[in-house]
Amino acid sequence: MREIKSWVFWRAVAAEFVGMLLFIFVGLSAIIGRDEKGVAQELKVSLAFALAIATLVQSLGHVSGAHLNPAVTLGLLVSCQISALRCVFYILAQVLGAVSASAIVNGYKVRDSLGINKLNVSEGSGFVIEFLATLQLVLCVIAVTDKRRSDVKGSAPLAIGLSVGLGHFAAISFTGCGINPARSLGPAVIQGKMDGHWVYWLGPMSGGIAASLIYDFLLYPRTHSFRSRIDILLNGPEDENNAAEISEEDSCTPGPSQWPKH
Repeated sequence: MREIKSWVFWRAVAAEFVGMLLFIFVGLSAIIGRDEKGVAQELKVSLAFALAIATLVQSLGHVSGAHLNPAVTLGLLVSCQISALRCVFYILAQVLGAVSASAIVNGYKVRDSLGINKLNVSEGSGFVIEFLATLQLVLCVIAVTDKRRSDVKGSAPLAIGLSVGLGHFAAISFTGCGINPARSLGPAVIQGKMDGHWVYWLGPMSGGIAASLIYDFLLYPRTHSFRSRIDILLNGPEDENNAAEISEEDSCTPGPSQWPKH
């Protein structure tokens, strides 16, 4: 509970809310802006979500890590990079931001559509598509922010944005491309259309967990002991706790622990 007493923690939670609000505002606006169909519409929407994530991760990564996705947050929890408390508050902030943005867009939409994700395949196929599309996204997030790596020379925010775009290119024709439970929930709650909505939670969340386990135990194992993992889950990473103790006058406060320090 040490985290909850620090302004660093609450600024991070606020950043997740603001980031998700802007992300959903941009994405839904791109979807409903014109009554278009086909490849041009899919390309516009995919690029809108990809560019929005790249921009917001660059803008907010040093404050909260810019998860902006409950599946990413859960994946980082399983990877023992954030505490359970931070995971819960981040997801609540992300959901609230998504619902708020959906309500704003719903106020000026000119058509009935609000960008609600709908399945064009069976629920089982939709689950598999959402699972795999989210797995590649969370795997990218964990890999490009791994502090043990010295070979990443490009932009991590851009890589994550491209990963979001890649997921959309693969899934948008079949599921609308959720790969983000909060993004799927926001417009669905505002319009009260929750058919098959379990796919957009269980698929991405399972994909996030799988990506973390694959990276941490198979591809590039971490050396955390069981005791240190439990301590992180309860109290957060040590370097994140140290950040909370830095005085407000210090403008060089370290960013979230999952981002490499420069």
